[in-house]
Amino acid sequence: MPGFGKLLPVRFIQLEKSIDGKLQTGTQFLSFDDVKTIAEKIGAITDIAELDVFLRYHHDFGNLIYFKDIPEYIILNPQWLVKVFRLLVTADMFRDKLIGHKEWDMYETTGKLTKNLIRCIFANQTDDITNCKEHILSIMEKFDIIIRPKMLIDGKELVDPHYYVPCMIKTIVSSEILEQLIIPQHKSYCLCLEFDFLPPAFINHLMISCIRRFTTSQFCRQKNHLTPALFRQTGLFDLNSCEKLWEASSTVEMNMAKMVKVALNILADVLFDLLKLETYGDPTYVLPPRNQCDITFLYREHRRMNKHKPSNSWGGKWTDIAGTDNALGDDIERIRLTRNELQHMKFFALDDTRYTELCTILQDVLNRFDKHINPSHLYTDRLDKILENTVEREDVECFKLEITSKL
Repeated sequence: MPGFGKLLPVRFIQLEKSIDGKLQTGTQFLSFDDVKTIAEKIGAITDIAELDVFLRYHHDFGNLIYFKDIPEYIILNPQWLVKVFRLLVTADMFRDKLIGHKEWDMYETTGKLTKNLIRCIFANQTDDITNCKEHILSIMEKFDIIIRPKMLIDGKELVDPHYYVPCMIKTIVSSEILEQLIIPQHKSYCLCLEFDFLPPAFINHLMISCIRRFTTSQFCRQKNHLTPALFRQTGLFDLNSCEKLWEASSTVEMNMAKMVKVALNILADVLFDLLKLETYGDPTYVLPPRNQCDITFLYREHRRMNKHKPSNSWGGKWTDIAGTDNALGDDIERIRLTRNELQHMKFFALDDTRYTELCTILQDVLNRFDKHINPSHLYTDRLDKILENTVEREDVECFKLEITSKL
């Protein structure tokens, strides 16, 4: 985990408590200047650089959301941000009000999120969301949820004033559209990712990477009206005046999504159930509700109690645990290492080889916990169900945020 074991000033604790106090009173975000004022008032920092260290440290641990290049607001509750993203992308709570709205119908088909539609969506939100609208949109760009494509218009590269949401695009490339896009006797490079199983979320990230890097091609959707050549799991981009790049989908992101789901919904439950079992009848120990306990907290409690010791030591690496090390302490370490590996992935992707290895490891781990804890619903059965089923598109996008805020 980034920052684990790093020496930090003790005075940071006072600032952490002050920020947590704000969160407990219902404050979901603070401006950078607000945090700076609080820190200076209690003497928690000496300069801006030190405040940046504090914020990045807590961002790495998933306690808050902070980006140095967009520091206007610090999100105190990552789960609040996940809910906001769901509200804005799917608009489930007020969809009925927008059905029949021309721009909403276009959004659900083409993924085009116009400025006017953004205003309509935010108009239905609470003040805490509307007050930081621009910052929320910037973070959504950071997380590859929305993007404004670049297009070549009258020889000039211009950025579309409207956002596009690749995961919402339902339009499929038709033969009529292809006739407009394909230029005879000109080269077109084609990047095609094809597997037996194609999760939609992975292709969305790939599309956004291409949209950022290349100029998006255009086609005529209506008479004299050019629109970006972005389709369901497909995009067309101009590399230069005579070359185009198609990119079209893979299993590695679905592997990652399933494993994150296992960690969030099963591995954390295992540690919680074990802690509940070990502290049952102890009036001096107050166990927080399950929804307030993540793997980080639960692991720390087991390590502090030191009842189930690993065969070697706490806090080791995968190589420190032998295949024959089957103590509960070893399995607690395996859960921590799985959680760390998922959270520290450079990309939201897990190759088939490592995915299979982790499935095998966790199958054995959960089988041993089934025997020790005897849960009403076996952990191994729950694991099999997650691995067998498909992860929904919206859930994949949320897992990308939850991997830092809830693991």
